[in-house]
Amino acid sequence: MNKTTPVYVLENNRLKKVSEMLKGQSTPVYQSISPVLGLGGDIWLEQTKAISYETPSKEMIAKNQLPEKIHPKQIWKGLELHPGQIGKVTILQDTVI
Repeated sequence: MNKTTPVYVLENNRLKKVSEMLKGQSTPVYQSISPVLGLGGDIWLEQTKAISYETPSKEMIAKNQLPEKIHPKQIWKGLELHPGQIGKVTILQDTVI
């Protein structure tokens, strides 16, 4: 059975499904703690073959760490690179359950 890829929130040290991502969607990643990726605000996505996780160059990350008033707006692979962002995830296929 094909399903959308689940997105979880961390509550009481347990992951609880709160949302889903569809094939083709991309979102910023702020943490990588194998086997999950942090999407910000205690929201997590499991690393599986159904997703693609990419990271920007060290130079882009360094520019992104500059104070907000002087860091340039950077578009990376179709998304604006936000302060603290370490990569992006794209859903490649539906999750098979």
